[in-house]
Amino acid sequence: PSALDAPVRAFMAKNLFTIEPGTRPMQAARLMIEHDIGRLPVMENGSGIGILTISDTMRCLYDLQPE
Repeated sequence: PSALDAPVRAFMAKNLFTIEPGTRPMQAARLMIEHDIGRLPVMENGSGIGILTISDTMRCLYDLQPE
């Protein structure tokens, strides 16, 4: 059996974690690490306006490093 044959519910999370646009990258990364999730929907006034990935947070942290 392939993962492509599995129903969507096999991949869905029951507890949805979201962030707001002003959330700091470190705070979002901590949330992702603590709950073993790779993406966070960004919500504003009850509507989804984007998605933040663990790669996005790592890129931000990398950009903060001195050259």
